[in-house]
Amino acid sequence: MKTLLAHHEIAGPAHELPSRLAARIEDLRTDTLGTLVKSLFESYIEIEGAERAMGGDDRSSTQAVAIRFRASLQMSEDQREEAKSALKELVILRNDLVHHLVDRFDLWSDKGCIAAIDHLEASYARIDGHFAELRQWARSVGEASALSASFMQSAAFEDLVFNGIAPDGTVDWPSAGIVRILRAAGAALATDGWVRLDDAIGAGSVSGMRNRRRPSTAARAGPMCLTRHECSSSSIESTPQGARSVGTGSADGPVVRR
Repeated sequence: MKTLLAHHEIAGPAHELPSRLAARIEDLRTDTLGTLVKSLFESYIEIEGAERAMGGDDRSSTQAVAIRFRASLQMSEDQREEAKSALKELVILRNDLVHHLVDRFDLWSDKGCIAAIDHLEASYARIDGHFAELRQWARSVGEASALSASFMQSAAFEDLVFNGIAPDGTVDWPSAGIVRILRAAGAALATDGWVRLDDAIGAGSVSGMRNRRRPSTAARAGPMCLTRHECSSSSIESTPQGARSVGTGSADGPVVRR
């Protein structure tokens, strides 16, 4: 149960995740079974259709890559109450075995020992059933983590993070890598508010971007605003000569014109 609670949710800057996980494991190390069950139903087991909102953004720097992972188990309200009652009974059983076994049975007699053995065997069967269920829940968290890790190593994830290209091909232009590079080049190379796009490409080391998957035609038709703050939708222009330049055509910052 401690493993499940430690690993089912984690968030923060990527370079801090190992230390945050270690701290979480340490925090749970001394928790009692009753406390663990309470935490399980507060953070992991949810009622269907009532997903708990993720925590706020706690990135220490806007320049750091932040990751947030969360796995949960959803049940109907009746199923959740049934599972909650069963685990509360497990807590009671544990406390009874630890604190009252010697008081309940006469361990100085054969009859008392036989009765204690029967009770322990029945208790073991109940505990083993709960353990199998918890192990399956933990396995599900592990599988979700593995799927997330696999996606994070894929080209689709790289496109999403560095180019703003979602798996369905849509583009979040303010987050697109080419936009960030051209903004930086425009700020560094601008003369009287203008810089040739060819110069910006050369200075911005955009050559690697040419090898990345291009967005869909529909996405490329979207706004190509490169403002330093917020983009408008009227930033693409064509000329018969095909000249391309980056300039500060408005107070919002540099835009691209074609």
